[in-house]
Amino acid sequence: MKKVVIVQRTLKFYRVKFFELLKEKCTHNDIELQLLYGKDDYITFNDSEISWGIKIKNYRINFFGKSFYYQPVFKYLRDADLIIVEQATKFFINYYLWVLSLLGFYKLAFWGHGKNLNRATSFSVSELIKNIMTKRVFHFFAYNEFSKKIVEKTGLPTSKITVVNNTIDVESILSDVKKYDKYKIADVKNELEIKSENICIYVGGIYQEKRVPFLLEVIKNVKKTIRDLEFIFVGDGPEKHLVLQAVKENSWIHYYGVKKKIGKTELLLLSKLLLIPSSVGLITIDSFAYGVPLVTTNSADHGPEIDYLKNSINGVVTENNLSDYSSTIIDLLRNEEKRLLLVDGCKQSAKKYTMENMVDSFYEGIVLSIENIRT
Repeated sequence: MKKVVIVQRTLKFYRVKFFELLKEKCTHNDIELQLLYGKDDYITFNDSEISWGIKIKNYRINFFGKSFYYQPVFKYLRDADLIIVEQATKFFINYYLWVLSLLGFYKLAFWGHGKNLNRATSFSVSELIKNIMTKRVFHFFAYNEFSKKIVEKTGLPTSKITVVNNTIDVESILSDVKKYDKYKIADVKNELEIKSENICIYVGGIYQEKRVPFLLEVIKNVKKTIRDLEFIFVGDGPEKHLVLQAVKENSWIHYYGVKKKIGKTELLLLSKLLLIPSSVGLITIDSFAYGVPLVTTNSADHGPEIDYLKNSINGVVTENNLSDYSSTIIDLLRNEEKRLLLVDGCKQSAKKYTMENMVDSFYEGIVLSIENIRT
């Protein structure tokens, strides 16, 4: 039996089912899968656990304004045939394993975006180091086709790249959505004491990269035209105080904290648009699964999942300014036919980016890696 070890800094709640299904598939095919993970020290509400995984303690070390992590995982790696780590330069273990893999002691694979997509750091020294390391790994699990193209530019052969199409548990969301009809949604609105039909929502971490001040300015601008606009914030993070202050000053802005599943479905289904101006990632899949079109900007700080969004087909990407973003939202709230076309596009896209497909793709990458080890 071959042994595959995956090392993650944290275990996000939306990753649990993926690892459960991958574990099941590997075990069924005589591959031992081991997961090592730590606690999130940044956005704690994302944290989760898994019964068969091994939880370790991460040690964060600040050096010249940068955060690095020491992960005590060495004793679990000795008999591993393949080790899969996050593609990042902030983990000391990556350098250690990378050097030993060049010497033939380990087979190391990266799993990631291809590069840091934050424009401010995309040309940094750490990105140069990341490119050098990526070029010499045994295999690469790319988030999607967008990430694959980035990795190919490093010089890593295409034969060593697996596209997994990063996603969440779409199947469970679609099952939940079927439980709600217009009458149940009406009951939710009555319970929340929201009477308007023009409801928009934000879901996700509330931190600097999400540009909450810009979003608040946008919705206040939209409110001048769409007089009955109601806006919902769902999430948490270091800039939550900005949202709470806006709620205090505006009766039409609402904050409902963290909703991992229960409550999140209801709030999304009563909303017409999902508004996230920057740093869009897996929320794109939520948009598809719930049938709530995502409206964002052409900011350079999005995750690779922005590649799933096809402009004016299953969502909208505007210019990165107050005027264009606001006017697009107003247009969609006024033009229900145009919005419903986007809703249909979301539903079609949800069928493609399923958890089952992601697990199958990741497993195929593991099998390909093992076959290459044998040869």
